[in-house]
Amino acid sequence: MDTLENKNTCCRNGGLIGIASILILAGFAIFAHKQGWLGGRLYDILISWQMLLIVLGAWALALRNWWSGILLTGVGAFFLIPVLTDAAPGWARTYWPLLLVLVGLLIIVGLLRRRSWIMRFELCGDAKTATHNTGEGFVNSEVSMGEVNHIVLDPVFTGARLRNSLGSTTLDLRHTALAEGETYIDIDCNLGAVELFLPYDWIVETLVSTMLASIEDKRILRSNGTPDVSRKLVLRGRVSLGSIEIKN
Repeated sequence: MDTLENKNTCCRNGGLIGIASILILAGFAIFAHKQGWLGGRLYDILISWQMLLIVLGAWALALRNWWSGILLTGVGAFFLIPVLTDAAPGWARTYWPLLLVLVGLLIIVGLLRRRSWIMRFELCGDAKTATHNTGEGFVNSEVSMGEVNHIVLDPVFTGARLRNSLGSTTLDLRHTALAEGETYIDIDCNLGAVELFLPYDWIVETLVSTMLASIEDKRILRSNGTPDVSRKLVLRGRVSLGSIEIKN
């Protein structure tokens, strides 16, 4: 557990270092341009939205967020080509379908990288619902390009590991309880959505690193409820170009 917590801390610190590095490099580039040290053409390339996408993509790749990293880098490089080559004004309108090819290749590669990709491919279309009442209270979920719903009926929920790529994962914990201490849900979500249904009085701590993602607790709290401070649900992991929503 401590190792995973340290890993999440490193991810958050790495994100702050990445933002700081972008600001420092941008500041030096602007200063050099003002001093006449940096030419106008090179300056326009370095200080552009295309270069920002490339830098964000490289940052995502450094954090092992392969999907978002390759996609951001590819889109940035694509729209930077006309600037570098003086292509005709209609170049982007002619070749933009290549971006669809890139996304399609990413989907295929993502499926082939997993051993059970054929089984998960069958999830496309209708949502699959799994009810857990095994006595172990642990959920191990992996979905790609599909939707899966998990309902935990075990007396005690002991944790979960959720992997999501271009899909939707729902985890319903309203029919179970937490053990004393901390219970962990490890999340790895890329271009997907995770929805958690929790009792309104559960204490939730979020240690998830995000990149172009959102985490929202939309639970409606009741005034007559008293949270049990001896039990806590901790969310860990990372989300890229996705979302986590907590509801009750």
